[in-house]
Amino acid sequence: VTLGGIKHSTTTHRAPKIYLEKIATNGHGLHAPKKLSENDMLQEMLMMGLRLTAGIPKSRIEHYAARKFNDVFAAAMLQPFLDEKLIWINKNAIGATPQGAMKLNALTKSLITKI
Repeated sequence: VTLGGIKHSTTTHRAPKIYLEKIATNGHGLHAPKKLSENDMLQEMLMMGLRLTAGIPKSRIEHYAARKFNDVFAAAMLQPFLDEKLIWINKNAIGATPQGAMKLNALTKSLITKI
């Protein structure tokens, strides 16, 4: 959710009784929105974007990280993933290969811990 131009995460109350009470009182069952940090947004982008065939544009990563792609992901750090053919990188984007897509949860976790 974007509030005032700033991205926030939202969660709902998990207990059905509380959820329904909040809907009756507030018109929704959400907890208060939490502002996402640049790192949170970058992690979310990786989790979602690597699932796309087109991958993630480097410019989008640079926008959310507020630094150059090569400063976010050093070439030496990405090389093992390239060697194992889990990711592809071109001039404009980074993405998961078909082999990487089969291991996407582990791949995403590994990349997130490197940023």
